[in-house]
Parts: sequence; C-alpha cells; structure tokens
Amino acid sequence: MSPPIHALLHGSVRRTVWLMLGAAIGLAAVLVAVGVAQLLATLWPTLASVLIVGSLLLIPLVGLIPGVRELEVTAGRSLLQAAGELVVPEPPTGQHRGLTVIWATLHLAAGLLTGLLLLGALPAAVATGVAAVRGQPIELAGRLLVPEITSAAGRIAVLAAALAAVVGCLAVVWLLGLVAVRMVPRFLGPTAQDRLVLAEARLATEAEHTRVARELHDGIGHALTIITMQAAGARRGSDPDRARTALAVVEDTARQALTELDAVLGLLRDGGSGPRDERDLTEVDALVTGHRRTGLSVTLDAKPVSDLPAVVSTTAYRVVAEALSNAQRYGGAGSAVLVSWGPVPGGLVVEVCSQLPAAPLPRVGTGQGLDLLRERVELLGGRLEAAPRDTTWVVRAELPTGGRRA
Repeated sequence: MSPPIHALLHGSVRRTVWLMLGAAIGLAAVLVAVGVAQLLATLWPTLASVLIVGSLLLIPLVGLIPGVRELEVTAGRSLLQAAGELVVPEPPTGQHRGLTVIWATLHLAAGLLTGLLLLGALPAAVATGVAAVRGQPIELAGRLLVPEITSAAGRIAVLAAALAAVVGCLAVVWLLGLVAVRMVPRFLGPTAQDRLVLAEARLATEAEHTRVARELHDGIGHALTIITMQAAGARRGSDPDRARTALAVVEDTARQALTELDAVLGLLRDGGSGPRDERDLTEVDALVTGHRRTGLSVTLDAKPVSDLPAVVSTTAYRVVAEALSNAQRYGGAGSAVLVSWGPVPGGLVVEVCSQLPAAPLPRVGTGQGLDLLRERVELLGGRLEAAPRDTTWVVRAELPTGGRRA
C-alpha cells in the first residue's frame, strides 16, 4: 500500500528544510572564509587569490567543530527521518570524526546547490516563462537575453523551456533529499567497531539474564518443587503427624524461597550488580537435611577437599541441589539417593545417584534445569553428564580446580 499524498509532501518538505539548513550554514561558512581571506589579503596583496581558494578549501573542517555531529544526527532523525540508526559516540574516534567531516561537507554542498536552484534558477525560470507569455523581452541581471518575442511558436518554445527548467530544479532538489536519506546512516550510523561494542553489550546483557534465570530456577524452582510434592503428599495422606511435618516443610521452604526471590529481584533492580548466591559445599549438609525432611533417603559420602576455588564450590553445590530436586520431583518420597564428591587430579568430581522409580511420577516443571546447570559447568571448562545407570539416575559433574576460571 503506497503512502498517502500528504505523507509524501510532508516528507519532501522536511528533506527540503534539511537541504536549506545546509545552504544557510554553507553560505555562512563561505562568507566567513572569504572575509578572512580578504582580511589576510591586506597583509599579502599578491596572495589574495591563493588565500581565498585556501580559505574555501578549509570549509570542510566545519565537521570537526564540537557539536556538529550532534546537530547532524538530530537533523537526520527529525528532518530526514532516517530509517537506520544514528549515533553520537562518546568519545568519538578518528573514524567518526572523518565520517562527520565528509557528511558535513556533503550537506553544505547539497545545501548550496539547493539554494542556487530554489533561490536562483527557479525564480529565473518562472520569470522567463511569464515574460514569454506576455511577449516581453527576457532579461537577467539587467542584461538582455532574448528580445521581445512576437511569434506564437517562439513564445511556446520559451515557455516550454521555462517549465522544463522549473520541473528540473524541483526534481534535482527532490532527488538530493532522497539520496541524503539513503546516505545518512552510512556516515552517521554505527561503525563496525560500534556494532562490535553493541554486540558485546547485548551478549553481556543476555549472559546476565541467563544468570538470573539460573538463580530463579536453582532457588525458586527447587523450592516450588518441594512445596508441590509435600502439598500433594499431605493432601493424599491420612496420617495427621505426617501432614503436619509436610506443612512445616512447606512453610520453611516457602520462607527460604521468598528470601531468594528478594535477592534475585535485587539483582534486577541493581542491573546485575547485586550480591550473588554464595552457597557452596559447606552448606550441603543443611541442603541434605531439608530433603531428608521431605522423605528422601539421602546418603552423603564426601571426601575432604582443600583449597577449593569459591566458584567451583558454588557450582558443585548447585549440582547437588539440582540432582536432589530432580530426585524429589521424579522419584518421590522414600527414594534412595547417594551424594558423593572427591578430588581428582586437577579437578573435583561430584556425583549424585538417585533410585529410579518403578512407575515415574507425573512430570513437574519445564526440564530446563539440567541445561542451565550444564551451561554453568561448561563456563568453568568442566563437563556434566546425566544418564541412567542400571536402576539409578546418575548426575556426574567434573569441575576443574586448577585450570580455567569463569
């Protein structure tokens, strides 16, 4: 669907205003350059012509004046309505300055040409057409160009030429505006380096979003899994004592989840600069105790580890938490789980073996936990495997302790 006529006229007027802005600045720059050259010519009269030409050649340096790029970007957005992105870099590089100089020069040149056409050639063409219609002689700047036209054919020819000149002037101005719209993003848009910086910023933002997603899944997701399983057990059970125990677990888990939710929301409010989850292997005992209260039969077999980097210890805790949560989710109360870890040359191995149920419970959650956990482990240069082994489901993580760091 083509745009309406008034939209086309509106855009043409805006582009013409942009061109006339360049004409005004260009004319001012020419007058200043010629004035300075004439002033210097009083000191060196023999170099008057050279000084004038040299001053005119310095006009492109207008693009180096502070604020010119900001002015051009604003004009490009509001008057040219450029489709591409226009940027004002802080601080500008040499490439930005060079492109600004070129664009400012093109703007002034196009503006001066537009001013010459609209304020010079166009009125002259209109005056010529009027004179031809009236049969008057055609003059320009006091000089007789064409004597009085007496023949009808001569008048028609001159009138046709005048109309062609009017259409030509308007067409050139229109084309200059369209070319400016197409070209402005190339000179005032982001450079290749700018795009790289923007891409890195977007990647950093996406990484931060992924980290927050991990925090939500690891903390809130695990808590909701426990709450769901305990609430379902309390609803189906007939033992009042067991129901009270389940509700107590729900209460404690919900309270912990609210605390973790506040921490994650703090990350979002602070733009990712808030405190990070620092739970590590030293807190696995409390984690295991909480899952035992839900009915899991958890055995802990941990070998002592010394000088463990904090990020490795935190990731190892997350491996255990995710595996226990999955055992709770898919195995149900009474499932047997063995949690073990120990040092290996250059790293740490964490393994959680959970009993596979005879009849799997209904699926709870999205199943993205292991994918997020695998990303976390691979950021350290480690490896995570999750697969059945005989009658158990094994989650095994190999984490380097003396190599790469996240």
